[in-house]
Amino acid sequence: MMPDCKQVQNLLTEYVEGLCSEEERQTVEKHVRGCGECREFLDAMEANEVEITDRSPAAREKTSPKRRRNRILASIMAVVLVFAVVAVAFAYQPNLYYRYLYRGDRIFVNIHLHNLDPSFPIEDYIQTNAYYAGEDQTSFREVASMLYSYSLFSQEFSDFSGGTPLSWERTDQGSTLTASLPGGQKGYYLLDLRVKHELYDQLFPGRDFSAYEVGGTYPIYNLESWDLWDLDFDLTVQSQAYGFPLQMQSSVTCRTQDVMHLSAYLSVGI
Repeated sequence: MMPDCKQVQNLLTEYVEGLCSEEERQTVEKHVRGCGECREFLDAMEANEVEITDRSPAAREKTSPKRRRNRILASIMAVVLVFAVVAVAFAYQPNLYYRYLYRGDRIFVNIHLHNLDPSFPIEDYIQTNAYYAGEDQTSFREVASMLYSYSLFSQEFSDFSGGTPLSWERTDQGSTLTASLPGGQKGYYLLDLRVKHELYDQLFPGRDFSAYEVGGTYPIYNLESWDLWDLDFDLTVQSQAYGFPLQMQSSVTCRTQDVMHLSAYLSVGI
């Protein structure tokens, strides 16, 4: 390296950016005409093969296009590896996803309709209300007893404090009603679902079903605030030859609790 190479290289940044004085510009151009090393370094800077920083150009690392591509590829591979590790973790531990990433509704309710015209306004004849009773089992029993003590065929939901009516939406060409509620708190929930007697008058006019009820109260216990539940009901309209015009089967499953937790809760007596 020539004695004045360091001085010239300290001027290269300003030279490339057009910020040096006329005297400095002439000094650089005169020097690089006779110094191959500085000429090569200047060409690399002008071709963007080295970074222009505040550090002395003599201390900069020359970066070839191939090296830059390798760095980019390495960064991409690192990101892919992180996503792969996260995907494997969620595949083997799905609760991690529900606990840390899932931010949707927590309790899903579906009513599957059978032998009923899809255009029939069945949602007008179904009363549903959800209740959160807190973590205390005594409060839960009080709410449950209240719901069991009153017939919702003659009582409005407003008579019961703390309830949240569900809004139904149609799916699957009208054969399924769906609803959901936040349910993002640890503790006891109850879903009360009843079929109004007016439905029997619409489906089976002239027959007396005043002593017949379809529906009930379905308890849920959130072991954690991020538990996700599925409540599925199959409501089937029977022929008029049957003594029971409507049949409803229900299932309550939890996506985030194991069977032991679910069975232990459902064994609680009211």
